[in-house]
Amino acid sequence: MRLSNGKFNYEDAVTEHSPNSSKFDMKPPPGRTVVGLYHTHPVTRTNWQNFSVEDIGIASAKRVVLYLGTNHQYKKLTSPSLLRDADKDKFGSFGKQEVLRSFDPIQSDGG
Repeated sequence: MRLSNGKFNYEDAVTEHSPNSSKFDMKPPPGRTVVGLYHTHPVTRTNWQNFSVEDIGIASAKRVVLYLGTNHQYKKLTSPSLLRDADKDKFGSFGKQEVLRSFDPIQSDGG
């Protein structure tokens, strides 16, 4: 969130309790603007390690940057609506997608 004084802050994580929902219809408190959203996808979902078509649509409609956490990467999506004209031509309707950090996959010990 961007505060009215121009500084940035974050809010506590929330869940929609549904693996098939991605509404992101949170209402920021007065004087704050949502500028980015972090989320994960359920592992059972097809292509769960990448931004979905729904993610791209939300990023464009809400004019926000999306972040995605997988078991081995943090990714960033800058929506087409936030890109400069030259970058819109370069990255197209899917926006600019970047890997911010890669790390060893989280291993489950089965317990």
